[in-house]
Amino acid sequence: MYDDLDVLLGVVVRENVDIPPGVTVYFIEDLLIPTSAYVGVGVVRANAYDVLGAAWCPEVTTTFSIIMLIERDVAVINVVPSTTEVSPCNVVNIMVVVRNEGDITETFDASAYYNSALIGTLPVISLPSESERTLTFGWSTSCVPSGVYTLSAVASTVPGETDVEDNTFIDGTVEVRPSHEPPVVSELPTWFVWLVVILIALAAASLIISIALLFYVRKRKRDSPTKVVDPVIFEGRKNKTCIECGRDFLDVRTFCPHCFAYNG
Repeated sequence: MYDDLDVLLGVVVRENVDIPPGVTVYFIEDLLIPTSAYVGVGVVRANAYDVLGAAWCPEVTTTFSIIMLIERDVAVINVVPSTTEVSPCNVVNIMVVVRNEGDITETFDASAYYNSALIGTLPVISLPSESERTLTFGWSTSCVPSGVYTLSAVASTVPGETDVEDNTFIDGTVEVRPSHEPPVVSELPTWFVWLVVILIALAAASLIISIALLFYVRKRKRDSPTKVVDPVIFEGRKNKTCIECGRDFLDVRTFCPHCFAYNG
């Protein structure tokens, strides 16, 4: 057997072969095409000789095609979570490593799961042969009940792929712990909180001081005696005497400044 460059690929010799009458096809299965064979048209030459080395018949030849077998195979080789324990309403980053173990560049999809629930799907575009690529999936645990979940990743099958067992990788668990803390609606800046506290303290101090001053003024008014000041009687001016209390006051007044009686 020869390749397209007429390089000998191998020889098989059968000696003392008994072929019964009526047999028209005889298979020789021990000759394999080596990986060094040149791609193209191969030739097989067959001869039959008697025990003395004389040819029974003319040499028979035939041709066949030697082709390059293209293997297509993609795989998931690792799944790694960013943490193994998480509280609800957080995000876990899941790193999925895919590899092209085939002979040509491949484009396919990779999907990540927790248990049987889909986390997401990302495309792997133009991954060269014998190359790896790391994908990162964000898993939000906001709607996930507490418990332990198994992570996995699956690479889609490419056309002509026969080894599909390595397309799925299951490894790693993440525990979603129950949360006993009330949800925080919002968090105010520290400086704003201190400003509010100071303003409340100043307002309280002003109120206390105002109440204290009010009580002090009322007490002073209550303790002070009421004094009635006699009007000054100026000399040289005409006075009159009140008809009620008998005290003198300026005649320009209509009411007595001492008892407020009407004096015409």
